[in-house]
This record gives sequence, C-alpha cells and structure tokens, in this order.
Amino acid sequence: MSKGIRRLLSFMLCLLLLGMMLSCLSQLTMRKTEFSRFAQFFRHSEDYDVLFFGTSHVINGFAPIDLWDEYGIAAYNCGLGGSAMPTTYWSIVNSLDHSQPELVILDCYRLNYPDKYFYKAGVQRMLDQYPLSLNKLRAAVDLCWDSGSITELIFPFAMYHSRWNELTENDFSPVLSETNGFTANPSVSVPVQMSRSDAKYPLTDDMPGVEYLKKIIRLCSDRGIQLLLTYLPYPATQDEAEEANAIADIADEYGLDYINFLELDVIDLDTDMFDSFSHVNVSGARKITAYLGEYIREHFSLEDHRTDASYQWMEEAAAAYRDYEASLSEGANLLCDYLMLMRNNDWAAVITVNEGSPLYQDPVLMKLLENISLSQAPCRLREAAETGEAYLLYVDNRSGQLLEYVGPDLPASFSAELGVVTAGMCQGVSCRILDAVTGEDLGLDRDFVFSSDTGFARVY
Repeated sequence: MSKGIRRLLSFMLCLLLLGMMLSCLSQLTMRKTEFSRFAQFFRHSEDYDVLFFGTSHVINGFAPIDLWDEYGIAAYNCGLGGSAMPTTYWSIVNSLDHSQPELVILDCYRLNYPDKYFYKAGVQRMLDQYPLSLNKLRAAVDLCWDSGSITELIFPFAMYHSRWNELTENDFSPVLSETNGFTANPSVSVPVQMSRSDAKYPLTDDMPGVEYLKKIIRLCSDRGIQLLLTYLPYPATQDEAEEANAIADIADEYGLDYINFLELDVIDLDTDMFDSFSHVNVSGARKITAYLGEYIREHFSLEDHRTDASYQWMEEAAAAYRDYEASLSEGANLLCDYLMLMRNNDWAAVITVNEGSPLYQDPVLMKLLENISLSQAPCRLREAAETGEAYLLYVDNRSGQLLEYVGPDLPASFSAELGVVTAGMCQGVSCRILDAVTGEDLGLDRDFVFSSDTGFARVY
C-alpha cells in the first residue's frame, strides 16, 4: 500500500472518529425534552399504525395509549410545540425514514402563518430527535435562517456546547416518556367562549402553510399512507375559526377526511382546558381521543393488535402509562385538578361531599363532578346542591355503574359491582380511586378542605 493511500485512509479515519465524537457530544449536550418524548418511537417505529403530527395542540390533545386500550391501535404522538406546517412537513419526512404507518393524522392549526417556523428553537428541537441523514440535511437547508445555522441544526453540539455547566443526571441517563409522545396537562383553567363563524379565511397557495400542507398530501399519497386532517378544539378567535372552515375546501379538493373540532361539542371549555387560550387538559385529551377512535373505527380499517403476542411491548407501554396517570393524581393538590383527573377509563371513583359544602356554589366544581363519568351524568347532584345535604357519588368507568346517595345518613360502605366499597368521610370533600378491574385501592385517597381566604379546595 502506497504512502499516499495510507495517508488518505488515516485522514478518512480521523474524520470518522471526529464525526462520532461530535455525535456523542451533541447527544450529551442537547436538551432532552424531545429526545425523551421520541426515544420510544425509534424502538418500535416500524410497528405503528398511526402517527400524529402538528403543534402543541397535538402533543396535549391526542393520547395514543387510549387508542390502544379501546381499539388495539398502536399509535405515537409526534407533535412538536411551535411547529408551523413547513416544520411539520420535515418532521413527517424524517419520521417516514423510519416508519410506514397506515394512517397519518395531521392537525392544521395556524395554516396561514407567514413563515416556515414559529420560532427558531422549534426547528432545532424538531431536528435534534432525528439521526443524521440526507433528509435531515435537506430539512436544515430548507428551514435555516442563515448559512451559519445549518451547522447548528445538523450538529447540535455547535448550538449546545455552552451547556456544560447545565448538565444534570438526566442528560447522562434521560428519563424516557411513558406516554407514546403525549404530554398530559393535569390542571383546569376556564377560558372565554370559543368563537364560531360560517365564513372562510382566504387560504392561498403562496402561503407557506398551504404549500407545505399540499406537499404532505402528495408525500402520503406517494407512500400509500392514508391522511386525516384535523383542527383541534381550543378557544379560537374568529380568524382562526374561519381558517378551520377554509381547510375543508383543501380536504375536499384532495378527497381527504377532515374533522373540524371547532364545530363539534366534543369538549367543555369549563372542564377540559389547561390554560385560558390554547391547550386542553387530560380530560379534554381523553374526549378528543375517544371521538377520534370511533371515527377511525368507522372510516379506516386498522387491525386490532391486542391479541397479537408480537405487540406485547404496547401492553407494557400501557401499563407504564397507567402508573403515570396515577402519579398525576398523586401530585394534584387542588380539588378541581383532582376531579378532572378522575375521568379515567380504568378507575372507579368515590366522592363524598360534606353537608353545606362550598362546592355546591362553585359551577366549575359541579361540572367537574358531573364530568367524572364516561357514560352518564349523575342525576341527584343538583338536588343535593339545592338542599345543601351531604352527597356521595360512586362512578365505575369500566362497567358504567353510577350510584348516588343524598342526605345525612350516607352509608359508610355500600355494595357495587366491584364488591363492598368503603366511603371516605371528612369535613370537606373526600375522594378515593379504585382499580375498576380488581377493586384495589390505588392509594390515591385525598381529603380536600376549602380555604376561607382563597375559596380553593386544597389537600387537607
């Protein structure tokens, strides 16, 4: 071997080692938020039936494990906060390098945005999660804001090299998401009323959002992937409501299914919003996902994998998600948040309200009590509120059983389909959560008392 060839090989080896070192340093120093959300996706990327894409509305609005529990659909939430449609397009392109889902569900919020990204950090977070590839390079070139930013987008170490003093244990051993990409919002906020309109916002092909939506439509068609468009519910402005209406024309043009949730009464703004302007909470996500699951069952033919032994990993993911749901309730210190989280397919809830409770004067708490049952609203709660008498509500969301007791002689225990259930009693509002399959107490019992200063009911 000549000296020149040896030098060339040595140079190439040095470049390879340098690339590997930069890759490792990038992996270490990059922020782990999106890495933690997407790591599980790459472990089983070839096996997902459904992938969700869009903004934070998607991250907070679609709960993939609920689709698994009810329909046996293996799904992953690939939504990205601050992802305008062009950024979402490249997220889909890079995801499809690893996956061939049967159905892509794409939310079309802010289609009329005049730029390719909402903010630069959103582009960086989107590309951080994907390994180096030709499509990652193409995305960086298309979305970059100047020539120097391409290097930062391809090699995150160029962006994050100054984070050395911020590194924590989570950077070395990241905690991975137990939610298949879903981010659960565990609080309640009551926004202003959602706007509605029959008019349509003028969407044109020179808008980046429209241009890249049509690219996504062609991409999915070329790959043989079905596409469902959505516009998720939130307290939309009139312009946003008109944008949602206009997307129906694009769906019709390409023969696509489209769900405009702004036109539907799927969520209740009094119980299902996490903030006052944009994002749903866990209860809202469950309602949206339940509606979507039925829609998929009626309009798309997706296989139920729950009896397929090769999908045991999804059962394990579902078990981890149930533990995660319990941890949300364990951390809820306000009665409004705790009641919202009680709307759970796998739980039986026991709530005792003390005689003369301030809860009866709070319309949101009253609605949250009525919101716990998935199958039927309690019919005696309003009666108890009118008389001020003590009240006991039992809801089994697995069987659909609902029991109510009103008056001074509430039972200390009672018979239900799960067996004999013990009721909690306190000087405020007592709550218990049982496993709706086994009847086991999940250890989430809480007593709430109302503060005379704030009016909020907190953990006693």
